[in-house]
Parts: sequence; structure tokens; C-alpha cells
Amino acid sequence: MTTPERPLIRPPALKPGDLIGVAAPAGPFEPDRFFAGLERLKSLGFEFKVPDQIFDRDGYLAGSDQRRSETLAALLADPDLKAVMAARGGYGSMRLLERLPLETLRQRPKILLGFSDLTALLLGLHQAAGLVTFHGPVVTSLAEADEATVDHLARLITGRKVFPLALSETRVIVPGRAAGPLLGGNLTLLVHLLPTPWRPDLDGAILLIEEVGEALYRLDRMLTALKLSGVLSKCAGVIVGHLENCGPAEEIERLLDRSLGDFPGPVLAGFPAGHGPRNLTLPLGPRAVLDTRAGTLDLLEPYLA
Repeated sequence: MTTPERPLIRPPALKPGDLIGVAAPAGPFEPDRFFAGLERLKSLGFEFKVPDQIFDRDGYLAGSDQRRSETLAALLADPDLKAVMAARGGYGSMRLLERLPLETLRQRPKILLGFSDLTALLLGLHQAAGLVTFHGPVVTSLAEADEATVDHLARLITGRKVFPLALSETRVIVPGRAAGPLLGGNLTLLVHLLPTPWRPDLDGAILLIEEVGEALYRLDRMLTALKLSGVLSKCAGVIVGHLENCGPAEEIERLLDRSLGDFPGPVLAGFPAGHGPRNLTLPLGPRAVLDTRAGTLDLLEPYLA
């Protein structure tokens, strides 16, 4: 597994006309939202490879583990593709972690983009291969994404300047400044990776968490698990993204204040990442600096080759 001293493997930036592969490593998706999302991406000037297998259905999965893993592995190994983007989250990404071609990713890295259930792949592949991965929209979520989400995505994956990001609409729980690798994603997936070999190394990290559709007591339980595991205390800072459909806003605020108010580093809530109309893409793995007094999130090293 990767260590803090291990060099990051950075994928090349995309150019207009580059080919993006679309995978469905988790759940099945609604065709209307999928094709609407593709149209938004096509308007940015990219071409797409959409394997027939991603339209498979096997209950709550987009096909069998073997079919999903073979399709994803083929896309990751395809030298004509410059990026792989997930069609949807849902559930199922964890089931593929032991089946993916790590050496191929080390030798021919490419942008891997998604969020929610894709957190398992983003963190797992970063931990196992040292690959910089990208927490951002899936194809179906782009159907409802705002223009800021789409513009930020296009600028980031093509290597144009997007950082530092202003934190003007966020809430500071604990003020301060901290630097460390930017890692994280969906809270449920993060907690479920903890007892596995794919557990991310969060020592000194700026931890991003987001969630959707979880009751307050379940959020409480997962945050408590991070504390009891000793993982949270090793982080340098915490960024809380969208907690969509997780309860009344004032109750969520009280829970975050109670759970994170004594954290020794900076803690920020309301960052526009995760489930919601604005989901700003963030590279996972490079060192970042969170500064609540300056009101910025910046990167300290490159995330693209």
C-alpha cells in the first residue's frame, strides 16, 4: 500500500476531442438522465466510449461483478482513453477492488472520476496504486448539475487554473489553517473501508466527507466510529460537503458542532461537494491547504501530469 513518502502518480490532462470511457461499476441507472448527462459533457468537446455492458442489470447492481469489473478494467487499460467516468453511484464499487489492474494504472494512469459509491474506488486505487483520483460528478448527476459544476469540471480536467477555491458560502466550525493530502468522499464508504486493506492513510490529511439520505443518528454513529477508530484524530483538517436529505439543517449543524467542535484543526461545513446541484470536482491525493481565515482551499502540488 502507498505511504506518505511515495510519489503520486498523476494522470495527463485532457484536451478537447479526447476520448472518455464510461463505466458502471455500481448500480444501474436511468437512461434519460444518463443521456442528458452525456449531452452536457459532449458540449465540452469530448468524445465518449460507452460499452454495451454498462446497461446490464442484476438487481441493485449494473450487472454481475465479473462483467462490471471486466468492463472497468478494460476501460482503464484502453490506451485510446484519457479518462474514465462513472455513469452512476448506488452500490457495488467495493466488490470490484480486488479485481482491478493496479500495474496498468501505474504504467498508464488516466483520470478516474466519480463520487458517492465511487469513493471506494477513488480511495482504494489511490491507496493501492498511488494514483491521483477525482471526486466529482457522475454522468447521471450532470443532468441536474449547475453551470458552476460543469465549468469547474471542464477547467480542472483540462489543467486550467481553478485553485484556490473561495469558501464564501461555507460555515466555519473550528477556525484555523492546516495542510495535508486531500482525501475522502462519501462517509458511509469511508467508514466501511476502515477494516479493509484498502483503508486510506489519513495521517495528516485534509478529510472530505459528504453523505445523502442517512438519518441523523447514522451520521452520528459514523462520525463516532471515525473518532473511536483513531482515524479522525490523525487528520489535519475536516471539510464537510453536502449532507443531503439527512435531516433538518439546524439539527445537522448541532450534530456537526457536537461531533467536530473539539477537533484540533480547522473544520469547515457546507462545502459544495457531493450530492447536490453543485458538486465541485476535487483531486484526491495531492497536498492541499485549508485556511478558514483566508477563506480558501488551495493545492500545494500538481494533480495532473
